[in-house]
Amino acid sequence: VELMDANTLDRIWTESFEDIREDAFEVRNLIAQRVIRELGATITAAETSVMEVRPTEDDQAYNLYLAGEEYRRRPLTLEQDLLSAQNAYERALELDPDFALAHARIAEVLRFRYVFHDLGEETKGQIRHHAEEALRLAPDLPEAHVAMAIAHYVETDYVKALEEFEIALQGLPSEQRIWEEIGYAYRRKGDYDQALNAFQHVAELNPRDAPNFHDLGGSTYWLLNRYADAVREFNRALQLAPDYDVAAVDKGWLYLLWCGQPDTLRAALDLIPPDKDLGHHLGPVGLERARLLLWEQKGDSLLNLMASVRDPVLASQMELLPASLFSAWAHRLLQDSASARGAFEASLVLLDSMLVQDPVDWRLHAARGLTVAGLGRTQDALEEAHWLEESDIYQRDRFNGFSLREYRARILAQAGEAEAALDELEELVPGPSFYVSAWSVRLSPLFDPIRDHPRFRALLEQYAGDVSH
Repeated sequence: VELMDANTLDRIWTESFEDIREDAFEVRNLIAQRVIRELGATITAAETSVMEVRPTEDDQAYNLYLAGEEYRRRPLTLEQDLLSAQNAYERALELDPDFALAHARIAEVLRFRYVFHDLGEETKGQIRHHAEEALRLAPDLPEAHVAMAIAHYVETDYVKALEEFEIALQGLPSEQRIWEEIGYAYRRKGDYDQALNAFQHVAELNPRDAPNFHDLGGSTYWLLNRYADAVREFNRALQLAPDYDVAAVDKGWLYLLWCGQPDTLRAALDLIPPDKDLGHHLGPVGLERARLLLWEQKGDSLLNLMASVRDPVLASQMELLPASLFSAWAHRLLQDSASARGAFEASLVLLDSMLVQDPVDWRLHAARGLTVAGLGRTQDALEEAHWLEESDIYQRDRFNGFSLREYRARILAQAGEAEAALDELEELVPGPSFYVSAWSVRLSPLFDPIRDHPRFRALLEQYAGDVSH
């Protein structure tokens, strides 16, 4: 074991440990106590009790738990890694049904699978079951309170989630992951100052965590239309990880939203292979290229891109748009109404079949609203806009909910419902918002049907040249 000064890289202390005991907990505690003593550190009674907890008496169950931890901690939250982690924890529970920590970890893994890999709504019940079991078996276990916080979080009860995270902090006060979760919960609740405070705390705990600067920091500033602050945090992420494509693309979008300048985004996209998946946040790179080409109103290029994409649907965490829908918009830009209608109809067939399988995915309703609006089915479009407005995410989530508001504004504009669309836009343009700004509504052809409305012209005039953020 070596202790090194992180600033100077000087070795402070080193020692080898050799022990024939099979009791991993005793060996772990022996080393931990020695490290604490050499550091001259002090730990709280709560931290001491956490360290001394023996999570299971079954060594084989504990080994399976450690295998699950290896998969859970991998950075990309890939579906296969999460499944491997869940399987290991479940096998540990078969050996020791009272293994509270394994229950808590299953709740966490299920949450990632639910968010990043589109597991069905029944997953929320499974998360709650494992959280409740963890708490029943170990009421003082910090990880059990984290699991219960996650159960509240996915049920959009952010107040109760924060209460449970605060309890967990009493046992794990310097746990980066808990502080991150607290920041996310405050952000979903709409308490952005507290979210940014949590971001700063995480940055102090781990100043080399690029995703923290990109997501909890940069994305929060982006939502608040504090574009200069968001660019600063994205740059910090890119300094730490120059190949962090997601941060580079998001930075490009900021310059387009902020200044109407597409060069940074185009340069970032040109450096990425055309078939690369940018993960749950942005999805396939083709989705980002398609949106840019749509805003630039390059119909021919958009059609060529859609002819080359592999999947019939371009999906990310916050979007799910058929390639045929982009093709329909491209044909409309080229004033080929017959081809546009055929593509809109193909999009509707695909979306209706997907909604049978997953009727509560708001992204499908958003895409369907745009599709039926393109077909001139105004009443159907208004029903989808109403569905979005009534959804729990729109009503209670003060982070992701703004994406639903943006889609609702586009659907209403496409349906020719100018007053209702402008009711949304007049709140979204000054922020909080993501892809709605004075520049984006000026560029996007999806707002063409209301472009001549006096309120629309007044909105653009009010924020023309506004670089105050």
